Amino acid sequence: MNSRSWEELEALAESHFPSFNHIHCSALVCRLPKLVTPSQLPPAAKARFARFLGRVSDLVSLRLPTFDPRAVANVLWGVSKLGYSPAPTLLNKFLFEAYVHMDKFNAQELANLSWALATLAAMGNRPVPAWLAKFTAAAVRRVAFLKPQELAHMTWALSRLCPRPSSHKHAQPQPSPSGPASAPAGAPASPSPARAEGPGPLPELVTALAASAASRVEHFSCGELVMTLDALHRLDPAAAVRLLRPALPHLLRVHAAAMSPQDLALLWVLLGKCAIVPALRLGKELDLDQVLSQTQPTTSAPSSAGSAPEASDREGPHEPLASADGRSSGGRRVGRGAVDPARLGRQHLYALLDVTERSLHGFSPQGLCLALVAWARLHMQPSPAVAAAVCARFQRVLPAAASFQAVSVSLWAMAQLRFRPEPQAVQLLVSCAALQAPMAKPHELLVLLWALQKLRWQPPPAIAQRLGARLGEVAGELRPQGLQLAVSAFTLFGEPIPAAVAEGAVAAAKASMVSAQLLAEGTAKAKGRGRGKGRGKADASAVKAAPTALPPLSALTPRSVVRFFSTLAGVAVPRPATAEARAASLQSLRRMRWRLLGHGECPSRRRGVCATLEAAVSGHLHTLSLDAMIAMLGSMARMRLSPSHAFMSQVFSRLDDSIKELPAWHAGRLLSALGRLGVRPPASWLTQLLDLIEPQYDSLSHRQLLGVLRGLVQLRYRPTAEWMQSYFDECLRRLDEWPASNVDIFLTSLHGLGMRLRGAPCQQLQLVVYRKRRELQDEATPEDRADVEEVHEAERAQQAKWRRARWTQPRGAAATGPSLGAAKPGAVRGLALGGRDRAWGSKTGAAGKAGLLLPRGRGVRGASKWSSARDEVRRILRSQEHLRQSLCKVCEDLSACRVTWR
Repeated sequence: MNSRSWEELEALAESHFPSFNHIHCSALVCRLPKLVTPSQLPPAAKARFARFLGRVSDLVSLRLPTFDPRAVANVLWGVSKLGYSPAPTLLNKFLFEAYVHMDKFNAQELANLSWALATLAAMGNRPVPAWLAKFTAAAVRRVAFLKPQELAHMTWALSRLCPRPSSHKHAQPQPSPSGPASAPAGAPASPSPARAEGPGPLPELVTALAASAASRVEHFSCGELVMTLDALHRLDPAAAVRLLRPALPHLLRVHAAAMSPQDLALLWVLLGKCAIVPALRLGKELDLDQVLSQTQPTTSAPSSAGSAPEASDREGPHEPLASADGRSSGGRRVGRGAVDPARLGRQHLYALLDVTERSLHGFSPQGLCLALVAWARLHMQPSPAVAAAVCARFQRVLPAAASFQAVSVSLWAMAQLRFRPEPQAVQLLVSCAALQAPMAKPHELLVLLWALQKLRWQPPPAIAQRLGARLGEVAGELRPQGLQLAVSAFTLFGEPIPAAVAEGAVAAAKASMVSAQLLAEGTAKAKGRGRGKGRGKADASAVKAAPTALPPLSALTPRSVVRFFSTLAGVAVPRPATAEARAASLQSLRRMRWRLLGHGECPSRRRGVCATLEAAVSGHLHTLSLDAMIAMLGSMARMRLSPSHAFMSQVFSRLDDSIKELPAWHAGRLLSALGRLGVRPPASWLTQLLDLIEPQYDSLSHRQLLGVLRGLVQLRYRPTAEWMQSYFDECLRRLDEWPASNVDIFLTSLHGLGMRLRGAPCQQLQLVVYRKRRELQDEATPEDRADVEEVHEAERAQQAKWRRARWTQPRGAAATGPSLGAAKPGAVRGLALGGRDRAWGSKTGAAGKAGLLLPRGRGVRGASKWSSARDEVRRILRSQEHLRQSLCKVCEDLSACRVTWR
């Protein structure tokens, strides 16, 4: 059949249909896919082709009993290649004929048959397990005769025909041999090794296919080898790793220039999935544990269920994992040296990275996502040039195919790889995702929020509001870890925390708090405080008071519980960039703490929170890092909790074991937290801690250095004179760099320790305080000072008027003066005077009229600016006076503190 178009073939077939046998039918159906693509035909031609294919189907059904195995395989291959599926009745006949003659199929026919059935299975026509069992039994005996292309197609077909284990139902979808790579289905999750579960000797067949491919790697083309690796990973990850060891070096050595972006993406996915499965031992070959111990990462990927990564207010410096030549940052080779040819090393990963860098211009958005996720799993550190190329490629291709899933996973991987993309690039990616925020899934939202925190990028208010609105809708589906992550993210953004998220976090804390308190009370009652009849009542009440349902925080690890309450306390949360954003974040956190702990003194609620923390952490303190320990103590101090003596004994015992590992910058936070808790550790412990800090002053920032002194004051502990002298000298060296507020805290803390200074230190402090007061004075402009004087005059005149009206009105008449309580509607709220809020004036009308405490000519719009200027001048004056008083408390040889400051 040498026809050049399907019309010619149709005319030829119409004239010879009655004389066609099984060979002619097979040749006719196999020739059609080479001449026509039905999906590209116009509607009229497509209808004509469908009628012609129907007549061919009738002829095949008539001649099917005479078909040999080759004809059965070829006809099914041709029909599936056209994109059609036989009718169920006809397909069952084909499968019956193949089942009966299965032992007569050769290797090529079995490969064609498996490919055809896998394609038809995608249309909903899947063979029964009994048929597949006989097919696999026949294929095992023919593996040695398969050509590389046939072996690749059979492996791919088996990966589609045999269902995956139930543990992989949420696994990432993989493409067909000709289809593009697809993006991950959510936050990257660690796959578990599972062998193929199929009918008959399928594991034996998969093992034989992998062994045959490994022995003939040099005969495979690049596409065939990548296809085989991908299919084997779906069937049996261990078999894929056995083939990957000889295949990856061969690909890099022979087919480096022939690998397409799709092949590279699939290779990275395979490496990333297999390397994190301990049972496959590929991670040890790639030195993942060694590289991970060098970098000591403090974060982990959030899972799709909503677990949040650990938040820390300070992270140590991160060093590069390895350079492109396979060397680590310290110059020591990683994965080099005496290389075992049967093992993979990091040199292969970086060689593959070099090939990927040259092909980045052809990657699709999904391929870039897959590659980034694999790099993050493999703990790789691409060069700055690769990072810039990846970000540039995203900016060009992602907006056209943007999805919330792709953006969230990509930013997660960038954060894990410690990329620092340009703010404009992040703005573009997040803007694309924000358009699809109403359709985002909960775990995708959490992945995006986690990535934005790690990238320290603050979205515009409009985008933050869209994300917050979606979070409010799905807040009921979030677990406590997800709620904590959302609270931490919006604290960094400086935006109000969504009401549903805040309520969910507070409700989870309250439920666990009540459960822990009831459990503690029930335990105390169960021990019995009396004897006889009273003991029985106590036992009964204890059983009745025991919680019937598990609290929301009961399933969390101690580390997660500490992180949850630290976020609510505002201790280990990221700080926004601007002062306005910080004020908004602090206000949102205060409201959450007020809902949790109540207004004013609520001992029962505080006892419940303390019992929850102690119940979750007691006995597990060794699992907490030093960061988590200090965050826990700071949270208790912030929420004014009172931990038990037994619990603090466990804390000091844990800190004793690791005090030598404590960084100097942690000392101020630790001492301050212990001081606010009112818990004083043993003097020997404090001495050891201070001795550890002394040689590390240079590594402390100004705030951390000052925190050490404040912690000692709160603990009421006076260190030795030698230690205090070295500390005082270090502070004197930095005083000129400190703002006036820090100088004031320093002087007040010295007074709190009972220090009195004479001579040269007093003179140096006097000069510093003089300069700081001058700086404060220069902050207030003459216009601001005039405004303050003007408002003072208006206030004095108004108060005099009220006093005259009060003394001249008749006895018993209604009072006409203003109320000093809550402000009435329309009243102008005054500023804090002496620490109290006072409402001045009565009902006010238009701006500038009587009753408004504004200078003449000022309107309502100018009131806010004028009031803030007045408040700033008053703050400056108070700071100046407080500085003078603090200096006079410390220095004894100032002449009765009567120093004139001009």
